[in-house]
Amino acid sequence: LSSPSTRRFLNGIRDYKKIALSAQFAWKYRDVADKYRLESLGPRHFNHMMDLSKGFFETESLTQATGSTIDNFRKGMECMLAYSIAAQSVSQNGWICYDKETNEPIGFRLSNPVYRDPKKAPFSFPESTLSEQEITLFTPLDEIFNKIWNIYPDEDIIYKGEIAYIALKHRKCGLYKVLIDYGVSFPRIAEETGAKYFAIMCTANITKAWYNRNGYKIVYKSPSVVKNAKGEMVPMKDGSIWLMTCDMRDFTTVDVYPFWRYGKTQQ
Repeated sequence: LSSPSTRRFLNGIRDYKKIALSAQFAWKYRDVADKYRLESLGPRHFNHMMDLSKGFFETESLTQATGSTIDNFRKGMECMLAYSIAAQSVSQNGWICYDKETNEPIGFRLSNPVYRDPKKAPFSFPESTLSEQEITLFTPLDEIFNKIWNIYPDEDIIYKGEIAYIALKHRKCGLYKVLIDYGVSFPRIAEETGAKYFAIMCTANITKAWYNRNGYKIVYKSPSVVKNAKGEMVPMKDGSIWLMTCDMRDFTTVDVYPFWRYGKTQQ
């Protein structure tokens, strides 16, 4: 922690417990930097993320309950990815991860600004007519996220965490703990996007636990059942969806990136 570049990174940060945890993770999971390559998200990664989405749909709580798969939600996923990629022009915070040995994509993280009036987004993105199955999945997601506009009635922009996914065989090595906050500087994001608040809908218990443990506020919990395309009410395997937020302007994340970067571990 004594290098000039690291001291510059720490300057002005008050939450030293999270900085200490970031340093601990950077050392504990240093093998992740040797085994995996993280690339800043761009259009060239679109097809790789679509390929990874198959595994995401097979393992995610809400998609399982609604009967959604990459095959019956393809247009919706394409629109979601296209939007997030376009939004990187405002603030670059998406990442995709590759196995260095095989060069195969094995995970990604999406996050982007969302606008109360979508027409005010400073970038263009494709829209598409959705199928009944795609509407079935988007409906509860939209209903839950849109509560944020009532919770923060004076805000016109919210920075949203969309997806953090890692292929099954690459879990339990620390990669998730690295990826979830990798390169995330909330004060920088707030300045670049004009958004004050970050919001995320957590469906998996591991994600709920991570955000709850690290100081994010639970502002809403959904029912633990959801309607599928047949109109049946189906329980979600990880229970209710949690809508969680934080004020980005003074919030510190658990980010190994500065330590790896300054230590020249992550290439």
